[in-house]
Amino acid sequence: MFPIVSKRPLNAAGTVIEFVIKAPLVAKKCLPGQFIVLRLDEYGERIPLTIADYDREAGTVTIMVQPVGQTTKMLELMEPGDELADFVGPMGKPTEIGHQKRVCVVGGGVGCAISYPVAKGMWEAGIEVEEVAMDVSNWARAEGQDVMARIIAAHDDIEAVICNNDEMALGAVEALKAAGYLVDGGTFVPVVGVDANEEAKIAIKEGTMYASVFNDARGQADAVVKLCKLIADGEEPTSENLGYALDGQYVWVPYVPVTLDNVDNIG
Repeated sequence: MFPIVSKRPLNAAGTVIEFVIKAPLVAKKCLPGQFIVLRLDEYGERIPLTIADYDREAGTVTIMVQPVGQTTKMLELMEPGDELADFVGPMGKPTEIGHQKRVCVVGGGVGCAISYPVAKGMWEAGIEVEEVAMDVSNWARAEGQDVMARIIAAHDDIEAVICNNDEMALGAVEALKAAGYLVDGGTFVPVVGVDANEEAKIAIKEGTMYASVFNDARGQADAVVKLCKLIADGEEPTSENLGYALDGQYVWVPYVPVTLDNVDNIG
C-alpha cells in the first residue's frame, strides 16, 4: 500500500490538487519526464499521472490531479493517512538532460506538472534555466492569444514560441501579428505547435507558423493491431516483426515534424 503523506490545493478554486505519496522504490528510480500509474483499490481503474516532483531521501513522489473523472474525483476525497492500492512506476522515456547549455522550459495546460521536474533536473545538471513567463492557455486559441499578448507586453526580446497544441499556437500567432511581428517589415518569430491540424498547416504554408508536430493516430492504431496479432499468434514482439521501435514495454510510434518542406504530405 502507498500512503498519502500530504494533500493541498494549488489554486483558490481547488480544481488542481497536489498529493505527496510515500513510494520509496519509485522515488529512488524516477527521472524528469516520467509518469506513474495508480489504482485507488483492488476494484479501481488504472490511471496515468505525471511525476511532478520527487524526494529520494524521503521516499516520496508528488503528483498533481485535476478531479474530472470518476477516479480523480474519488482521489479528491482521500486524505493524508489514506492509502492507494497501487502506485507503479516510473514509466515513460525520461527527458534528455545533459547536452544543453541554456534552456527555457515552456509548459501548458492545467497544473503543468511536467515543467517543474524538467527545470529542476536541468538545474541540478548545471544547465542554466530561465523562466521567461508562466501562464495557462487551457489548449484554447483565444486564451493562447491573451497569454501571448501579456507575454509580449512584458518582454520585447521574444525569439521563439513553442506551444503544446496548434490551437494555442494559432492564438499566439494572432497576438504576434497584432504586435507587429510576422507581418511585412516585422520581426519573424518562429511559432511551433502540436497536432498539425488543417489551420496550422495553412499557417505553415503562409509562413506565420514555422512548424507543427504530427501525432500519427493511424500509426498508433496500426501498431496496436500488429502487436495484438503477434501476441494472439504466440509470437514474441520485436522491433523487426512489429515494424516499430520497442523499448522494454513501450512501442514508439514516431512523431513527425511538419514544416513547409513536407506539409502537403501530412494528414
